[in-house]
Amino acid sequence: MGYDSTTGHTSAVPWCDRADMSQAPLWLLDVDGPVVDPSTRAIKDPQLLDNLVAFLAGGGYVAFNTGRDAGFVRDRVMGPLRLRATEQGRDVDRLLDRVFVVAEMGGITMRFAGAAIEQTRDPLLTVNRDLTDRVKALVAAAYSDVMFVDDSKQTMLSIEKNHGVSLDVYDERRRQFALDVNTLVNVAGLEEQVRVGLTTIAVDLQAPGTGKALGADRVLSWLSELGITPASALCVGDSGSDLAMADRLHERLGSNVPVTYVNVGPASSLDRVHEIRYTVVHAMGEPTAELAAFGKGAVRATSRELA
Repeated sequence: MGYDSTTGHTSAVPWCDRADMSQAPLWLLDVDGPVVDPSTRAIKDPQLLDNLVAFLAGGGYVAFNTGRDAGFVRDRVMGPLRLRATEQGRDVDRLLDRVFVVAEMGGITMRFAGAAIEQTRDPLLTVNRDLTDRVKALVAAAYSDVMFVDDSKQTMLSIEKNHGVSLDVYDERRRQFALDVNTLVNVAGLEEQVRVGLTTIAVDLQAPGTGKALGADRVLSWLSELGITPASALCVGDSGSDLAMADRLHERLGSNVPVTYVNVGPASSLDRVHEIRYTVVHAMGEPTAELAAFGKGAVRATSRELA
């Protein structure tokens, strides 16, 4: 997989299942919603950590695919996961060798080797500085009561919901804000250089080609370097954009590798479900039970295969 800076597109090549590769199950999770409560920024359910530890200890591989910055995932997800594994007397370093983080919609990756963290930034992924300054000014002038600029990111700009603001209130203002941002993009003539993306808690300005599909490509590249091919893939998300993870895995792994998408967001995020050619589970907001079931090799009765 490569990134073409002239077209802004990633080139996703079919998955190559070499004879020397071992098979193992993969979990690919969005962070906000499935893992972390967007309002409290804390792990939603401690049982989720137990499920992750048990899955890793059983030989599975876990990747987190998010628009958040790498530091957020390190502190809010990996920190609690490391602590839970330590409390259970696990070989923490060995477990974390099986964890990979894709942050900033594919712009940053993070892997673990013992206590060391290897973080990599894609230098081709940037957003026009003059445009980001104009967007920051717009937030300050008209939207600071419901959102703030996240300056922690290196390859994109995120304007995030203020803490304490309800999702309903934020969503209404976010729609108008996104229209205003797109106007700024068009006036600057940057339509081919900037993509405006919406998530549950943020409006993101990204380089073309970034997103959850690119994150899935990064994960497959990591597994290939380890000599691993997915025996199965379970993706967990809460918005329509998260479906791109499962789409890309299904596209590259082929029909012989079962791909399942667990939706913990509203049913409306599955508005194109009729187009999907893999298993979809609607988990009604909580992925914990679904992950436990899949960790034991079981597919719950709520799953449905779409022809």
